[in-house]
Amino acid sequence: MGILTRLSYMWQQFINHGGNPLVFWRRPTWSVDQIPDHSDKAVLITRGNSGTGYATALALYNAGANVTIACRSLVRAQEAAEDIKKNGDRGTWGVRYIERAPGDESKVGSIHILISIEHATKEYER
Repeated sequence: MGILTRLSYMWQQFINHGGNPLVFWRRPTWSVDQIPDHSDKAVLITRGNSGTGYATALALYNAGANVTIACRSLVRAQEAAEDIKKNGDRGTWGVRYIERAPGDESKVGSIHILISIEHATKEYER
């Protein structure tokens, strides 16, 4: 890699991380308040009863989405759904849980967004 390529790469990193090459140490910030309106969207979140799945379910519920959390434990799913309803501020569509027996191919409806927490957490395991 030549010196010009390296300098170009470093310059791009400065721009991408701070927006201004003179303040490259600043990182862009993001918050759940920036999630756009998800009204009329159906979202299925696996492992939505705790951790990252719960936080994602709560954020999308507050964005107006019809959130369905898929969990192995019906009790934990019910607790998470009630907690999300209690802590959510939009709640126009609600939160549901799925009780599904092995081999049961019941339909939930059309899904606009599928979030699999398992794959996201495996990528960032320590």
